[in-house]
Amino acid sequence: MWKREPLYRFLVMLIWAIFLFILLLSRRFKLFVNAIYSPLLVVGFIIFLSLIVAGFNKVKAKTADQLTATKFLTYFLMFFPILLVLLVNPTSLPTSAATTRGISTTLLGTDANLLDTLQSQLESQEAFKKFNLKQLLSLANNEPEKIDGLQVVVEGFAFKDETLQAGSIMLVRFLITCCAADATPLGIEVYPDENSNFSPDMWVRVFGTIGFEKGVPVIKQANVTQSPKPSNVYLY
Repeated sequence: MWKREPLYRFLVMLIWAIFLFILLLSRRFKLFVNAIYSPLLVVGFIIFLSLIVAGFNKVKAKTADQLTATKFLTYFLMFFPILLVLLVNPTSLPTSAATTRGISTTLLGTDANLLDTLQSQLESQEAFKKFNLKQLLSLANNEPEKIDGLQVVVEGFAFKDETLQAGSIMLVRFLITCCAADATPLGIEVYPDENSNFSPDMWVRVFGTIGFEKGVPVIKQANVTQSPKPSNVYLY
């Protein structure tokens, strides 16, 4: 006879193993944690498989502990994070998170000669150098004289509020250090050549020239076009 307590324990381990496998296979784990932690998820998956194999025989054992209320609550709490993901179906952070967390237009860093380091890695689109917002703000902090007047192309989602100058938008992306809970909205103000209307969370590609206003980088003379949402919306 299958005893309840070992059976529930076995089912919890099996569900967690399936859950981690789906996250790894679909790459959806990037919605929760920095991509560098994927090896830890693989290790976790292997551990759960080991526990499943080790616990399979105990499920059919003739003697086994009965399920108590305390143990039932313990197993439910272990299953609760998966249940929450199934019910909520989390997606990437919305524009409202940028408002509540505050957009950072500067990024402190210690990389010396960052632009020289990036030169061999950067792609170009006609006369424009392709950057992401993390690279752009790091360079603005470390080597502003090297990028002042540089023509760049950068992607992010369009953001507007009453603090921005008329006709301008804020280009925003979230930077993750550890997980989505610590995501920092990075932004740079953009002055389009002509007024454009963008819906919240719309992803755009900006072609323009880097300038500085009161020490803060901005993109001037910008051509802003709608862009497909990238497969991974976060920067690391």
